[in-house]
Amino acid sequence: GKSHGRGLAFGYQNHLFDESSTIPVAYTDCQPYDSRRWWPCKDSPGDKADSMNINITVDEPYYCATNGRLDKIEILQGSPSRRTFKYRMTYPIYTSVVALAISEYTIWTDWYFYNDDNDSMPIVNYVYPYFLGEAQETWDITPQCLEIYADAFGEYAFIDDKYGHAQYENYGMEHQTCTAMPPVEWAHSTEYLIIHEMAHQWWGDMITCETWHDVWLNEGMATYSEAIYYEGLYGINAYRSHMASIEYWDDRSVYVYDTTNASNVFNIVVYHKGAWVMHMLRGLLGDELFLSMLRAYGNSQFRYRTITTEGFISFCNSYTGLNLDQFFDDWVYGIMYPVYAKAIYIEPDLSDGQYWTCLNLSQTQTYGPDVFEMPVDLRFYSGTDIILDTTINNDSRFQRFAFKTTDEPDSLVIDPDNWILNESFNMPWSYYLLPLPLDSADQYGEYRDTIICQGGSGYNQFQIISGVLPNGLTLNSETGEIYGNPEESGEFSFVAKADDTYSSYSDQLEFNIYIREGLGRPGDANKDENVDILDVVFLINYKYKDGPVPAIPVLADPNADCTIDILDIVYLINYRYKDGPVPQLGCAVIQ
Repeated sequence: GKSHGRGLAFGYQNHLFDESSTIPVAYTDCQPYDSRRWWPCKDSPGDKADSMNINITVDEPYYCATNGRLDKIEILQGSPSRRTFKYRMTYPIYTSVVALAISEYTIWTDWYFYNDDNDSMPIVNYVYPYFLGEAQETWDITPQCLEIYADAFGEYAFIDDKYGHAQYENYGMEHQTCTAMPPVEWAHSTEYLIIHEMAHQWWGDMITCETWHDVWLNEGMATYSEAIYYEGLYGINAYRSHMASIEYWDDRSVYVYDTTNASNVFNIVVYHKGAWVMHMLRGLLGDELFLSMLRAYGNSQFRYRTITTEGFISFCNSYTGLNLDQFFDDWVYGIMYPVYAKAIYIEPDLSDGQYWTCLNLSQTQTYGPDVFEMPVDLRFYSGTDIILDTTINNDSRFQRFAFKTTDEPDSLVIDPDNWILNESFNMPWSYYLLPLPLDSADQYGEYRDTIICQGGSGYNQFQIISGVLPNGLTLNSETGEIYGNPEESGEFSFVAKADDTYSSYSDQLEFNIYIREGLGRPGDANKDENVDILDVVFLINYKYKDGPVPAIPVLADPNADCTIDILDIVYLINYRYKDGPVPQLGCAVIQ
């Protein structure tokens, strides 16, 4: 809730909307800095009284609504007739949500049942007499809302006192156990006020921001809870629809750096973008972990206490086992949101008839963090059919990805389920190396694959500018083909650069080649890690002089005809002394 903050105020019923009435009303309206105007207190959300007795004496026929449970009403002697209302707040409470509302009220009591309907709590509504019928029609969602929130966050925090509403001359405020309500059906809707202010009973009243810098922990979480309510009532599509209705596109931070002005404290950013922080955290963690964390937070060491933004971050890190500091740095302390630019290129794979979709993804925002580090969902379509859902880890300003599909996609949607506050647009594919994975190979085996660059004139010069290819492999500078027989095993990383021959276009990209450890060098019949005359002698001895059997027959079959014979001896002689072809990994088997 947000009120004007004026301390103790006086007026007449429904004068907020300029309606004529002669029935007086007195009420308090204090957030963030005006509780001190009507009662002595340390006026800070960081200071909570552990409990309160509130005794208010008023003339009849006026009735006092306030926090906590009404223990009794004492009738005083004298004229005019007076009554003292004695309330007891048995839970901790901070100054801004200590409140009074005094007028001629009609009291209407509803009930909230819990513990499998074995227990009940009164919902006490203090209503202007003319509004009773409408209140009974529109405020009756309260028990159901309590059930939804209790299921999501844990039982209602002030179950031993009460919950309720009291009309006054302002727009709504989360006074603890007694939410203030406007005098008529407000344009913002009564449902909105009930579900938002009730959520504050958990986020704001039970767990309270320690300073107004951290007010998003009250307002953002209460606003997010509205979506939880709609999800509980109507399902996930209603949740998504509500979140979409409160997207925030301005350039303020969720964390309030300047709290000297109440309008700064209660700027819409802490409500809407604060809610989106929670929504995005849910998208990041997944439903099960996020919802269990939210419930654990409500029952944590901060229950009935105060918390800072740093304390909340620490709680989230501890509960999830993740380091979420960067997430909160970007989205709470930073400003704006990512603006994604995507360029795609589709390359058929002739080896299997499938398609590679290459994505060049950039974050182009000019304000706020250079990079919002987030997992980003991608959805590929062929017509109206979804052909691939996948998620990437977007952790740099410029990234390239490749995805394989059986059908050729004709569109790609970033963040299709709207888990990230973002904008995106298409960019043409200009001149980029395709991030296609290079084939792996066996050590000493024949290798052939190609680095592809699309765009520009189609004529390129390729070079390796950092890292190395494994010994035995060569990059063709004109075609981008990598070929040869790798003599080393392991993972090899290198950065290739492509320059367009007829323009200034240039691009570079890191590639990896994995070479599996081979059985040995083809042709190395005697297994001394060389292919030389000794292998020729070894094979002659084996075939014609009862010499030892080759330990690895496939290495002694350099012509790969699956037989070890005179042809393999001739093959090795030609290779060593007549520039013959390189030995191959054979297929011979010795019985």
